[in-house]
Amino acid sequence: MKERKFTGWLARFASALIRHIAEVDQLGDRMVELDILRRERDREIGRLYAENRNRLIEELDAIGMSEKQFCAALGKGNSLSTMLRRMRLVPDAAWDRYLTQRRQRADGVYNLEYAVYLATERSSRRSPSHSATAPAPF
Repeated sequence: MKERKFTGWLARFASALIRHIAEVDQLGDRMVELDILRRERDREIGRLYAENRNRLIEELDAIGMSEKQFCAALGKGNSLSTMLRRMRLVPDAAWDRYLTQRRQRADGVYNLEYAVYLATERSSRRSPSHSATAPAPF
């Protein structure tokens, strides 16, 4: 089919539509990068937690509180299993796998549980629903 050159109002309207469509496409790209940024922050939290975990447990033992209770006390949506997931993103190899897999799945926004699934080595991958119950050691 021969391409037509639009003029007048039709050209302006087509141009506006093309601009809006491009903005929508860019939002999708930014969503991936924003999602990666969120997981990068989760990774930083996981690293901080891992570096201080032994001392944390000692301090909690001294006041008679469990690690699970401590994590829940951090606020809504926090739990020990969430913290363990964050820690699973810390190793460089896991983080690299996550980035590669996440960019390949360029649509949508994914949660931490799915990020850990993407970061898991292929030979030991479980479905996302199982990754919450049995975090792999790093």
